[in-house]
Amino acid sequence: MSIHRFVRNLSAISLLATLAVIGIGSAAAYASAPPSVVKVVHASSGHWDSTSWD
Repeated sequence: MSIHRFVRNLSAISLLATLAVIGIGSAAAYASAPPSVVKVVHASSGHWDSTSWD
């Protein structure tokens, strides 16, 4: 394996890992947020669904 290809693969893997960490972090923050905050986020993003929360 050439050094060039190794470095390119490494940067791609690190980019994917960074995106995964960001995704997991935002999902955890979203899941741990109180329902009222989630309602506001849903409403502001245009995905309002009144049946989601009682």
